[in-house]
Amino acid sequence: MLDDEQLKSYTLAEIERLLQGHGKNIKEDYPTIPQSDVSLSNKGHNRLIYDELRYDKNKLRKEHRPLMSTMTLKQKIIYVKIMARVEAYRPGVL
Repeated sequence: MLDDEQLKSYTLAEIERLLQGHGKNIKEDYPTIPQSDVSLSNKGHNRLIYDELRYDKNKLRKEHRPLMSTMTLKQKIIYVKIMARVEAYRPGVL
């Protein structure tokens, strides 16, 4: 079980991580907030992967259909092949 000081450190690290996702950080943008333990802010997380996985899926779904309607037949065929491979977790487009 975490003691109060550890809980505070992890909470500050999580706040820092969330702020970084919005282009901000505690030290520069919120100097009155205590600083997080830098060693905790990236522990177990790959910042680039985290940022790439933070898509607004509902917004992308709404954009998908109109964009699909602008594709040529050849583009649609390629798209379908690629998506089939992605959904099957298989490399290549054969």
